[in-house]
Amino acid sequence: MYDFNSLLKDHFIPLLGIKQYHQFRFKRNDIGKVYVSKESNGIEESFSLLKSNNFNALERPSVISVAPLSTERKKYLFLKIRQHVNEPHKDVYCSEP
Repeated sequence: MYDFNSLLKDHFIPLLGIKQYHQFRFKRNDIGKVYVSKESNGIEESFSLLKSNNFNALERPSVISVAPLSTERKKYLFLKIRQHVNEPHKDVYCSEP
């Protein structure tokens, strides 16, 4: 798992009112700009979210170590969630503890 939050928070501003938009598009050669619309194939607006031009697009995010699930959590997944998981994936996500 990667820590994108730490990598991006100092270089980008949040998109205000993000919940009103339903379609997002980015361009590889236009780093820091997002194209949004309020409906599918609707009129697009663009916003520049990059704070400054010193962002290194090739920088890799740091790795976050992931803690293993506790026995209690494994039991919960097996007893309460497994029934909702499709058959080929039950043993992958909700195996018996």
